[in-house]
Amino acid sequence: MSEIPSTVGQIMIKDAETVSPETNVRSAIKIMAEKNIGALIVVKSMKPIGIFTERDVLTRCRADWQIPDVPVLRLMSSPVTTVTPDTAILKAFMLMHEKKIRRLPVVKNENLVGIVIDKTLIDWVLRLLHVL
Repeated sequence: MSEIPSTVGQIMIKDAETVSPETNVRSAIKIMAEKNIGALIVVKSMKPIGIFTERDVLTRCRADWQIPDVPVLRLMSSPVTTVTPDTAILKAFMLMHEKKIRRLPVVKNENLVGIVIDKTLIDWVLRLLHVL
């Protein structure tokens, strides 16, 4: 039987999709659709400065159809909440619940190294319950 992961670094998705702050919303939406993902981490020199999500699109673009031509910098959620690879999974889970967020960028020395999403945490809980 394999050991149950205990830190974020053990379960994170290592290849988080990123865009620069200057990327226009139209391009960001296209990337999200092509990759079938709900968010992009906005980075400057590999440091996360925000997160752009499908919720940002739905809540901010519906009233202004000119928005797809503006940079994601204007619509992204910022500051972005992050954790390190050494963060306990349970702590990350509680942080996401407390802040009502579904994605948590993982940083090491302030640089993006991955992302934890709600589905990953649910899978972890189910695995934990299965072992018990």
